[in-house]
Amino acid sequence: MKKIFLIMLASIGWFCSMAQIKVSTGIKNNGNPINLNTFDSHWSIVSPFIVQPKAVQFSPIPTLNYYQNYWEPTPILSTNAQWIGPTQYLDFGNVPGIYTFENNFNIPLGTTGFACNFGVAYDDVLVSLELVKPGGVTIPITVVPTTPYHLSQLITDKVCKPDTGTWKIRAKINYIDHIGGFLLSGTIDT
Repeated sequence: MKKIFLIMLASIGWFCSMAQIKVSTGIKNNGNPINLNTFDSHWSIVSPFIVQPKAVQFSPIPTLNYYQNYWEPTPILSTNAQWIGPTQYLDFGNVPGIYTFENNFNIPLGTTGFACNFGVAYDDVLVSLELVKPGGVTIPITVVPTTPYHLSQLITDKVCKPDTGTWKIRAKINYIDHIGGFLLSGTIDT
């Protein structure tokens, strides 16, 4: 009986110590959706690309209305996630090219592991999705798509004994035309 009680007590302690880090695009700190065409302060586009006459970096990124009949409607009910992209900055939509989206999240000392618990959607081509350790080493994440422009299958990659510090989720999207966006819906569970 004591053994069963100790196992139950340890299980309760483990479940109580779990935390969720919100990493969805287009949400406020409290989890509510950001107003359309306002800025998501958690996500940024970090790779510069040429917009005549100079290279531009976008930080923060504005939320976008979904592209009706193509993109998954937002906000996504379970997380309030919304589409983001640089369209607001340019007069005639996006400049084609590869955009690198990043979100930082902190893994505190004593964390024994974490798991991804999210899906992604994108327009046009997903070049890569990865986790970036505090020292810059990348961990590729496999994305199993479903319907184009809708959330992928749930991504549940796990990291055991993670480095303490600031990690990143990094997505590279190739915009092949003037309409493009990125959406991530879910959490990092520690």
